[in-house]
Amino acid sequence: MVVTSKVSSITGCCQSGGSRRLISDRTGKGRVIISMKNPFGIATALLILCIAFCARGTVMSKENPDRVRENERYAVWEQTFVESIRERLAGQGYSNSGVTMNWVRKDGRRTYTVTVHHRQISSLAREEQEQLVQMLLQEKFGDEDCGMLIVLED
Repeated sequence: MVVTSKVSSITGCCQSGGSRRLISDRTGKGRVIISMKNPFGIATALLILCIAFCARGTVMSKENPDRVRENERYAVWEQTFVESIRERLAGQGYSNSGVTMNWVRKDGRRTYTVTVHHRQISSLAREEQEQLVQMLLQEKFGDEDCGMLIVLED
């Protein structure tokens, strides 16, 4: 394996133990050529560096245990909330409604967007749609600190 690096101001010939030599080109700038007698040493060093970076990445990507518990708690609340929304919609004559729930964290607070899909909802008058949204907002979610937005789509 030969490694080449630029040397800016050295010209002439230099040998130290046969491993380095300087070759001058026409511009007066030289190149140092380092030849490795044992390529397995370089390969071993590169593999060790690769393993170290991978191990560091694995350690850094572990999630905070408190955040994991919080996410698990919210997942249970979200599932319960979606099921209760579906039941309430079925009671109003909108069975087989699609309900999706997404959240965004802003300033440490979760804001949820609940989207309700049902073909008959789009045929309702604006006032009836607003009453349906208000009825769905009365459904209790596990954490009162969360923001909630309900969107009706067909």
